[in-house]
Amino acid sequence: MSAEKKRIVKRSKTNSVMELVASRLGVTPQELEREVSGKCKNVLNIAGLDKAVDLFWSMIDSPVYVYCDYDCDGITSGSIISIGCNSIGIKPHIIIPRRFTDGYGIKVKNLENMDPSGLLITVDNGIAANEAVDTAKEKGMKVIILDHHEARILNGEQFLPEADVVIDPHITEADFEDYCGAGLAYRFMREVFAKKRRPADLNGIMSSMIALAAVGTVGDSVTMKAENRFLVRRGMEQIEQKRVSTGLALLLEEMKLSDTLSVEDIAYSLVPAINAFGRLEDEGSRKVAALLSYTGRKSDGAKNAAQIVKQMNDERKTYCKELTELAEKMVEETGQMNNSVLVLQDDRFLKGICGIIAGNLTEKYKVPSIVFGAPENGICVGSGRSRDWCNLKAAMDKCSGLFFQYGGHPAACGASIQIENIDTLRQTMCDLIEKVEEPGDDVVFYDIDGNVHTLYALYKDVRKYGPYGVGNEEPVVCLKGLELKENKFGDLFREMGSEKQHLKLFCEGVDVLWFNASEKYKEMGKPKKLNVVGRLSTNTYKGKTSLQINAEYVEATE
Repeated sequence: MSAEKKRIVKRSKTNSVMELVASRLGVTPQELEREVSGKCKNVLNIAGLDKAVDLFWSMIDSPVYVYCDYDCDGITSGSIISIGCNSIGIKPHIIIPRRFTDGYGIKVKNLENMDPSGLLITVDNGIAANEAVDTAKEKGMKVIILDHHEARILNGEQFLPEADVVIDPHITEADFEDYCGAGLAYRFMREVFAKKRRPADLNGIMSSMIALAAVGTVGDSVTMKAENRFLVRRGMEQIEQKRVSTGLALLLEEMKLSDTLSVEDIAYSLVPAINAFGRLEDEGSRKVAALLSYTGRKSDGAKNAAQIVKQMNDERKTYCKELTELAEKMVEETGQMNNSVLVLQDDRFLKGICGIIAGNLTEKYKVPSIVFGAPENGICVGSGRSRDWCNLKAAMDKCSGLFFQYGGHPAACGASIQIENIDTLRQTMCDLIEKVEEPGDDVVFYDIDGNVHTLYALYKDVRKYGPYGVGNEEPVVCLKGLELKENKFGDLFREMGSEKQHLKLFCEGVDVLWFNASEKYKEMGKPKKLNVVGRLSTNTYKGKTSLQINAEYVEATE
């Protein structure tokens, strides 16, 4: 039996990685070369940053409260400010909310134990916390907002909190708009140091902070352009050189990511682990933040903390697999297969996992998804994920009256709603959002034609012009006519994985890594000549590094 072939289509006119990346970034090849060579200074203007730093220094004799978020971006934001402040003798109160008890964003109740003479800094939240900011000001507190989310809309106009300083590059003036919270936290602490007092180990502290800024930037899926590329590139360099906080180093070691680490490793291994603890345990995010901001020696307690983070991530993987399968079954049973938006609710959906389930549904069905868990006092809490063509937050703004509370940005949201309103929400969202048909499953797109004889040079160019991410995805390579070649053991391929479900195909000059394909390859008749579409990487084993392509599509060729 042969697998059905797809059309392989080249989506770019160039066969140069440099030209491809330059066009995606909106810069000239010459500008891109200056950037990757480190000749560009990426210290861009952010309106209000100087004022925020001045206010911070004027308040250092008062209590400083830093209220973050419970996800990777919020955790790394809080860790950056904690490391930075402690390095100059300032002891801030870093507050990481509990996902289930506190929810997203600072609220009036969170201010109860704060000193009225103190400074409140919200990071990765706050732009929609009008009531909490008003209450803080009424108490006598000073307030700085460092956020990158969207403000509330009232009568068609943005309704900004009355903080002393509001910094949100999407709203206030900035040379670059798409920072995440960790990027803003890094820029803030950088200017704090420049203004008045520097830590004794300036280079070490800056390295630890920018490494965390890189993790937060990748984790929050902001566009990988301009300043974000600078933060991620410099942060990755520090991680490779092991110039990071003790806690981050221990977590990387525990996850076996300490020797080699790519942006993909951060996105698909490290970030989920950072998020997992808080998804399963109310205090989990606080424990992860304590680990990442730890700069002491590698004690048994710190090592144990890193081990627990990994264990919680392993548990999270099991829950995600089971609950995603349940959700897919519900989509079919509830007749939502052709909906422009999927809205699901089930008591078995864990609140902390709803966002992952929604993301998996959105990836499979190619429409926005919102998933709610079990009701508490009649209120269900959930999360949503969207596609590039749909601004989920804007759609929710148009039916805001259905929600008990909601917030987010075009690609993702969080919301709480009375259970009896869920059916109405589903119908309303489907009426508001018109489905956009995406390219069908019969087409596979790629960017660069590859040749086994020049493949390593192509791989070096791909690495040189990274990092990659949203808005500047890693180039997809097409290799045509690859011939399998026996390895030193006489094998043409090897089955891998706990259930032998993955494949490694041995070819001249490159190995093909093909996930969940063992049965498919057998159905194809185990062909020995292939066309392969995928992304290039390397594999290091026992000190030997080999080139491989992570296959997204494989077909037999004559």
